[in-house]
Amino acid sequence: MKKRLLLTLGVLSLLSISEGIAQDKKSNTPQNREQTTKSYSKEATPVRSRISLEQLSRNFTKAYNEKYADKRVDYDRWVIFDFMIEPDGTASYTEVMRSDFDESEHINLIQLIDKVTMNAWEPASLKGKKIQMQYTLKVGVMGN
Repeated sequence: MKKRLLLTLGVLSLLSISEGIAQDKKSNTPQNREQTTKSYSKEATPVRSRISLEQLSRNFTKAYNEKYADKRVDYDRWVIFDFMIEPDGTASYTEVMRSDFDESEHINLIQLIDKVTMNAWEPASLKGKKIQMQYTLKVGVMGN
């Protein structure tokens, strides 16, 4: 009987600890982050690019090669960008999350992706209202 009682108390302790951790995580979440992490339903649509991901990579490679002809790459390199897509379809808060380039080149890559993806975004919507949403994009710079 004592073993059962101890086991029950142990399980209840673990459940209360995990509930506390979940509440802490929720309180540390930015205000508009809840909107961006809701699961999709018939009332919600995610951010979409009007240009295919393959075409975005081609356009990005072309823009990179035109602007940095002296820095052409010999092999495929990848860049992962993180954006906030605003309700009007513009991208803001662009940052490089990871890339195969030197960190010193990240500002140039951000300028290029902003140019390549200008007017390419269809914003997310929730219950018919356009909302701000985070978006992560992986594009390549194709080597020679």
